[in-house]
Order: sequence, then structure tokens, then C-alpha cells
Amino acid sequence: MPHKKSIKNLAKKAIIYFVAISTILSMTGGSALASIPQVTSVTVSETSAKIVFDQNVKNASTTSPYNYEYPMRWNFELWSPIGTPYPLTGEQWTGYYVSPPVNGVSRIFGLDLNEGDTWRMRISSIRAVTPPTDAFQQLFATSTAPGYTNVVASTDPLITNLSIGAALQTTTLTIDGVRFGVLPGALPVVSNAKIDFAPNVPGAWHQFITSTSTDIISWSDNQIKFRVPSQDASGTSIATGRYNFNIRDNDYDESQYVSFTIATDTASYITGRVTSGSGALNGVSNVNVFTYIPGQPTNIPGTQSTVNGWYTLGPISATGTYYVRAQASGYMSDEATTSIGAMGEIDTVNLTLSSLPAKITGNISGPGGAFATTSVNIQAFDVNAKGQPPYGAHASSTGAYSIDIPYGTYYVQPIYEGGGYASVPNSRTATVSSSATTSTANNFTMTQLTKAIKGQVTNQTGQTLDWTTIRVDAFIPGSQTPPYWANLSGNCGSATTCSYTLYVPAGTYDVSIWLETYGVDPAKTAATVTSEADALGVNFAIKNYTATLSGKVKDVVGQGIANAGVFAQKVGEEYGGVGRMTDSSGNYLLGLTALGTYNIFIDPPFGSSYLRPEPTEMNITQSTTSDFVLNQAVKQIRVTVKLGDATQTDAVVMAFKEGAPGWAETWQQTGGIYTLNVGSGSWKVMTRPQNPDADWAYLAEPYPVTFTLSDSAAETQSITLTVSTADATVQGKILKPDSSPVTRGGVDIRQPGGPGTHSPLGNDGGFLVKVPAGTYQLNVFAEDQRLTLPATATAPFTVASNATKNFGNIVMQTKTATISGTVSDSEESPLSGIRIHTHKMEGMGWADTVSDASGSYTLYVTSGFWEVMPDPMGSEDYVSTQPPQRVSVGTNTSNVTGVDFTLVSATSKINGRVVSGGNVVNSLSGFAFAYSSTVFTGAPINNGTFGIKVPAGTYTVGVGLPPNSDYVLDEEQSVTVASGETENVDISVTQAAATLSGWVKDEAGQNLPSDTAVWIFAVKNIGAKGAWRETKTTVSGGAHTYSLNLTTGEWSIGYWIDSLDYINKPPADAAITISEGANTKNIAVSKADATIQGTVYAPDGTTTLPYAFVFADSGMAGATEKIHTGTETGANGAYS
Repeated sequence: MPHKKSIKNLAKKAIIYFVAISTILSMTGGSALASIPQVTSVTVSETSAKIVFDQNVKNASTTSPYNYEYPMRWNFELWSPIGTPYPLTGEQWTGYYVSPPVNGVSRIFGLDLNEGDTWRMRISSIRAVTPPTDAFQQLFATSTAPGYTNVVASTDPLITNLSIGAALQTTTLTIDGVRFGVLPGALPVVSNAKIDFAPNVPGAWHQFITSTSTDIISWSDNQIKFRVPSQDASGTSIATGRYNFNIRDNDYDESQYVSFTIATDTASYITGRVTSGSGALNGVSNVNVFTYIPGQPTNIPGTQSTVNGWYTLGPISATGTYYVRAQASGYMSDEATTSIGAMGEIDTVNLTLSSLPAKITGNISGPGGAFATTSVNIQAFDVNAKGQPPYGAHASSTGAYSIDIPYGTYYVQPIYEGGGYASVPNSRTATVSSSATTSTANNFTMTQLTKAIKGQVTNQTGQTLDWTTIRVDAFIPGSQTPPYWANLSGNCGSATTCSYTLYVPAGTYDVSIWLETYGVDPAKTAATVTSEADALGVNFAIKNYTATLSGKVKDVVGQGIANAGVFAQKVGEEYGGVGRMTDSSGNYLLGLTALGTYNIFIDPPFGSSYLRPEPTEMNITQSTTSDFVLNQAVKQIRVTVKLGDATQTDAVVMAFKEGAPGWAETWQQTGGIYTLNVGSGSWKVMTRPQNPDADWAYLAEPYPVTFTLSDSAAETQSITLTVSTADATVQGKILKPDSSPVTRGGVDIRQPGGPGTHSPLGNDGGFLVKVPAGTYQLNVFAEDQRLTLPATATAPFTVASNATKNFGNIVMQTKTATISGTVSDSEESPLSGIRIHTHKMEGMGWADTVSDASGSYTLYVTSGFWEVMPDPMGSEDYVSTQPPQRVSVGTNTSNVTGVDFTLVSATSKINGRVVSGGNVVNSLSGFAFAYSSTVFTGAPINNGTFGIKVPAGTYTVGVGLPPNSDYVLDEEQSVTVASGETENVDISVTQAAATLSGWVKDEAGQNLPSDTAVWIFAVKNIGAKGAWRETKTTVSGGAHTYSLNLTTGEWSIGYWIDSLDYINKPPADAAITISEGANTKNIAVSKADATIQGTVYAPDGTTTLPYAFVFADSGMAGATEKIHTGTETGANGAYS
């Protein structure tokens, strides 16, 4: 895609056509009168024209002093090339001007001609300056073309390359090209050779530096070097910003305009050149260039490359890793990255276009009438891209569309500009793996929307609002497609309420209003529109902020961190919250509409190596200031994902921290290696495919990784996650009882009692999960906890290789049975914001909620036995002294009331350190606990320390460490704390110097079933109260194996098997002496060949007790035949 000027003519000198004075004399019929202006020469280039008269001239019109004094652009008329009948005068000169004549010279700028084209010129309404009565209307009069002559456009000066597209003032810029004009002798010489800076601001005056300026270093016919100026030729300051500049040679011809940015050292810029890959001269103009940080709003506007391919993006006010891409119709560059680490950077990123290899084609149809297919913009979103703008195209008048794309999978969505029409479904998924795709699956039928989200917005600020500037957005949950939206009515004036109507297709939406200077309550709300009914009463209140949280997110040396996310969520509220990104200095300001206790979450900038800190609980009272410090990660988990011998590059890899808050995720890979930046402690690593249609799945246990050194010590561990071929498909659609789709939730496809995989629900409630052949169970997690699967959908199913299990439409049932009660403190005052959780004793089922302002709660359940318990640890100010309550719900319409809980205020605190050899183990993570005869509570270990709020009393304090931790608890400690007091305690641990490993088989030496869960535990025998370790066996090649990190000394080994086919009892030689280094202990388990059955009754002898634990102990102490096993009774009190 070369420039329109032919490459072979770039270096040609202009051919200037003169209109000879003798010819002009013959046209006028005699010798020229001194008072009648005559043309001596005409020079026309591609962008300008120069007309030389024999004297100064002016416009014949006297309508204004300006017109009286100077020629205007309508005095000079160009007609298109010979043979084309229409004039182009207005099109060529609109917005440009004719320079005032100097010594009889008029210059016209702003033309857009091609070199070598022949044009017709007419000059009219020109008169001499004196005497004023001598005027004429035409020149060049001939018998065939009265008043016209032919002119041929010559070559302008041409810029072929810049040294950079953005630079600070005083930086040297080199411009290469042709026909800049040769300056005879030493500088300074010719004053009319100029560089023209035209600001990209409407109405701004052009600023020039001339060949005589001190900013000009050298000027030759094919290269100019100059310092980016701070002042123009007249001494006027040139501001920083984006300019179009061009070069005017000695004949005052213009080069093409080139975009250039005069940068400021308080911001950064990305600049470079877009080429087609055919050589240095092949810069490509009018190409869209954009930059973004995946998953984060950057608000950096895109730009277009100039005629020689140069572009500049900026100003950029935040550090981070930026993705840059160029895109034109049918072409795209590879995605490039650049890291901006400080303000004042100018990074050069050159981009090379290549043809997009594929297309998505289809057709748009609609209802007719006012509907126009040309108003439909079809957008294709890469399902694997995070934050990347979509590919797009408009439909033609026939409805056909074609979108050029790379190979991949896309969400295709038509958007009617102006709203009022939509397609059902809202989008389709199209996968293009080779050549083009043309399918009716990519056709859309647009219908006029008749159902809407309706509500009122109330102004509670006491200030007058411009309602028309307030927009209501309806987002499809989990979708990256743009929202449906509508502005509020323009008829609301100064009213305190304003109604809105937002037409949308049937579905569930997240509806929100965003304002910068006011708060909105609620911040977000869900609304469901059906084919029969609008969503009514979706109301919002605009409020003054009653409180603010402000501060800075910074690094350890106090430098502000830009583009970090700060999010505040009120404790006890499930959804909603307020969030903002930090500015270029790391500052943030959150406006809150309610006082109270909030959890503050900080997300590091995407692509950075900062660690995500733990949530901070904070009591917000009016204006609160808090800074947050992010530490750089110096520990990395490098992950390779393999299917057989093939490395997978389409994965998302994530890790969660054991025993403490912590999460890391990436989908970026280099050479097939995904890098997770993490802190010290133990992590569990997992993966999933980016594309739900991928042919692999990860069904293994999360992979454990432990870092033992402090956070400041660099460590790297490399692991390989082995995935399985997923050639079986499970699909279906989850619907609400009214047949509308469930969109806020997901499905879990899991082997009974074993691993599985997860998939979010689509916009239509649909799901498609690829799994290995096997037996699975389906479970659905919906945000609306009143929904439950019908029993027929929860039964185990088997799907074979290359087969599909299609559930079709699964209509959820509404739970109408309830368990309700209250939560209060010991003085019977209601407690709000306390989480209440319940799980079903048999089968799958759970629910949770939080208590309201009156302390009341309601859980929606189904029939059966449920265990209910409060979880006050989130508040930390209360603990429960009651055991979980087991509740029988008789039918699916039963309402069980009075399941009340009384919590005890935790007015005291136990602060602890985890030490080894007297030193705090900063790298340690896990869970610290404190228990007594009535209380069990705890808190996470953070960098080797913890704090647990408790009621006054005496407690046993210890720590639970991850199974693969390098440290072992030495002994639990006893601590007594008085009311309102704080006690300190050190919990001693010892670094493991030994390992114990082996296999677990049955007595015949056969492997146990791979889906049988087996735990191995070790208890230290001598002087180590509470010292124990446990781990779950891993299964590889059908064999169960285990490994425990231990200290040296005497330990007892045991196991627990979750299967009635085997007996839980101590293994042979359970007591073992552990030596430093590797130790081996293989374990043979006994099969059960006899059964004990019975029923457990209450003391009345008639009421059966469900879910009571029944254990069998042979009592043969010290014998290898000792049995210690058990089970729970079923719903009818029976056990086996």
C-alpha cells in the first residue's frame, strides 16, 4: 500500500508550466495596459498553486474592507481533469485560504491533486489596486474554452521518513525526502523556506520556523535537521501537543501534512511507523493505531498514521505494559508490547501490516419501515482478548457484511446505531480456522424492541443536574460486548426525579449509572426483562457523598503506582461496591454514600509484577485517608501446560494461596511458559483453556508449590501441568421457571467425589464443556440462590469419547422451603452483616446469606436435612459458642423458623508470632487457631504473624500449615486473656529435615480405585502437643502415593479412607522413627468383608437420629488388628 505518489517519481523535479506573456497579450487582443493586471506565470503542485501577476491585485468586490484588500479563494477556480464535467473548487479549498499578495504573487494552499494531472484554471473578479475602476472578469479567454487555461500539477516536496514521531522540545529531528529546496550558500539565506506547525485544535493559528531560524541545523534538498522548537519565527511560544506540520520549499509548494507530537516530560508517548513490509519507503497512511492494557481502562485515544506511516499515541499518564496494534480494512499488524516505567518516556514501536487471513460474513435483515441496514455496525470480539477493541464493519444497503479478522473464535454482535433494534440472540460465536467462513449462523434478524427496563432517577443532592448528560447502562453479565444504553429524558428540566426507558431484548442485565462527582445508590442492580414483561421500578438515587476514602497506592519507596484498582465493598453486602483506578501519580478518591465498615481490595496494574495485598477492613467515617503499599514480586512460578508432548499456548493459569488470601492469574505466555508473580508461602496452581471449545481439560488436583524464603528473597519454581484430552461434550441451557435464561452463574461438571471442571453460563443461559470420557454429575451455581436444579438433572451420567451429552433446556425450580432465624449478641441485641451458611447433609445443596438490620436471616432450601451455622469470622468482632444446628425440612414447601444463634463479643485479642529458633518465619502462611471448650476461631497467618479476636478466657493456640509446608508445628500453647486485653504468644515451628513417602495399596498388593479419597496423617509421639501433619494421596498411573515433610523423631502414621469397602485402622508398625533425609513407609489397607448394621434412636426409644456418627473400635490396644472406623446414620437413622 504505497503512497499515492508513484515511487519512481519521488525524486523528479517539478515541471513548471508558464503561461507566456505573449500568449496572454494575444488573448486580450493587444498590448497590456499598465492598469490591467496580467498573469506572468502559474505554478501548480499537488497541494498548492502560485499565481504571479505583473502587479499587486485585489478582489473586485467591495463588500468589506477585507475583501476589498485581498484576493479570495473564489477568485481562483480549478476544474477537474479534462473530460470530467464537474468543478471541485469548493471541495479543494474549503477551510483553506489564499495568502495576501506580495509583489503580485498569490498563493493558494490546501489542494489535493495528483502529480501529472491536467487541470483547467479560471481566474476572475481580479482588479488592479490602482486605479480602482480598472477591472476585468476573465483571463485566458479562447474560442474553445472562454476564460480557462490548462495547468499540470507538479511534484510537491515529499517527506519519506522521520527519525521519530514525538519528541521533547530542543530534541533534534531528522526529516528525509525530496524537493525541499536547495539553499545556496551558508545559512541563513532564503526566508520563505519554512516548516509549518498546525496545531490539532480548531481555529488555532499556524506557527512557523524558517530556514533562517536558529532551530534549523541543516537544510538540503533531501534532508532537513532541526531542533523541535519552543518558539516560532516571531518569538511566540509553541505549546506541547499534537501538530500537523509540513515543509514549504523556495517556491512555497507544500509537502504532505505529517503528524508530529511535541512531547511534555510529564507524560509518556508511544510512537513509531506503520509499514506494509515492502521497504523503508512504504509507510502506510490512514491506518488506525491503538494501545491498551488488557483488562484495564486506559482512556488513551487511538490515532491514524500519517501519509508516511508515522503515528503517535499519548499523552500516557500511567506506567505499565501497553499493547499496541495497527488495523486497517483487511490488514492488521502483529500485537507489540512496550513497558512504560516512568513519565517522560518516548517509546518507539514499529508495526508491520499483513493481510488478515479470514472473514466473517453474513447478512442483516430487519422489520422494514424506519429500519436501515446501513445503520447496523457488526462487531467481532475475540473471545480470548482482554480489553482489545473489536473488529467491525457496517452492513450494506442489501444487509450484507464482511469483517476481516485473524483466525480465531469471536463473539459477533450487531449494534443498531441509535438504538431501538436488536437481534435475538444478542450475539453469536463464530470460529474461523481456515480461509473464510460464510454461514447462516452468522446471519442476524433485527427486531424492533418493545420491552424495556424502566425506572426513575431521583436527585437527592440539592443541586440542579443536567439530566441529559446522565446515562443508564445495561450490561450483559459476563459479556465483553458493549452495553445497551439510554440517556435520561431532556424534558425533566429542574425536576428532582427523571424517568428513563431503556429498550433491550429479553434477558438479565446489570443496570448502573455512573457519575464522577456524585454517588449512586444502588451502584448496580440486576434487572430481568421477559418477552411478556418490562423490568419496572429499576430506580436509582443520586446522592452527595457522605464519606470519602482517598489516598495513594505506592511502592515501597513511596513512588505512586498508576492504574491500580481500588475497590470498596461494604461488609455484609453480597454485591455492589465502588471502585476506581489510580491516576498517573497513584492517587485515588472513592465517594461513598453510606458510612460503615468496608473491605478494601487493591488490584495491581495488569501486566505489572506487584503483589496483590490482602483485603483491608476499614471503618469509614466521613473523610478517611489511607495509603496502600504494593510490594514487587520476586518469586515466580513458571508453568508449562502439556497435553501429551504438545505444549498448550491457549491456557489460563492461576494460583491461589493456601491458608491466606492470595491470587494470581495470567494468560500470557512466552515460548509456551506462563509466569505467575507471587509471594512467599504455599500456592496451589491450576489451569483451564481460554477457549471453551478446546480439546483439553485439567481435572487433576491443584499443583502445590511452596516458597520458603522471605518475600524479599528471589525464588523461581518451574512446574508442568499435565492436561487430559477432552473429546466428549456436555452441553445444555439453564432457564429460570419463566423460561428466561440464567446468565449470572455457571455449571460444574465433576466426577462423583472427584475432580471436575467449570464453565460460566452464556448470555442465553447456555453452556458447553469439553471433558474426557467418563462419568460425571452436573451442578449449577446461580446468583439467585432461590433457584435449584430438578432432581432429574443431578443424577450421574456417562459420556463416551467423541460423544455429546445434551441436557437440552433445564428449567430450574424455585425453592420455596425456608430456614429462618435471628442472630443476636449476648445482650439480645440484633447483629447485622453476619454470614449464615447451610449445606445439605446428603447430596448436593447449599445456601448462604447475611443477617439484615434486625438480625434476621432467611435461607432458601429444599426438603431434607441441613446443617446451619454462623460464620462470624468475617467481622472478627464476634465468635460463636454454639455447634452447628441440624434442621429437618419436611417438604419443599416447609418453613422452619426459630433457628437462632447467639454470638459472643470478642473484646480481647491474641497476637502471635510463628518462630523458628526465636526468629519470626516471615515466609510462612497458613491458619492460626484458638479454641476452648466452647469457642473455636482463628485468623490467617500473614508474614509469620497473626491476630485473633476472642472473648476473655483460656485458649489453646496453634497453627495449621499447608500439607507441603517446609515447617512443622512443635507444640500448641495455652494463653489466658482478660476482657479488653491483648496477650502475645510465640508458636514455635521447626523446619522439616525429612520426608516420609510411599504407596497405598490393599493387602493383596492391588491399587485402590483411583476415585477413592485417601488421607495420610502423622502425629508426633513425644512432647509435641498438637504436632501433626496430613496430606491427600495423589494418583498417577492408577497408583496412590503420598509424601509428608516431617521433623526427625518418633511419629505415628495413620490413614483415613472415604469408602465403606475398606477398614480404617492403624497400619502395621504405625509407630516409626523418622531420620533426616528420605524415609519410606508403604501402607497396606484392609478390605471390609463384614458389615455391622443398625439404627440410632433418641432417648425416647422411638425417634430416629439422622446423621449421628457411629464408630466401631475393636479396643485391642497395640494389636495390628485394632479397628477404628465409623460412619454417619442416614436420614432415617440407619447406619451400615
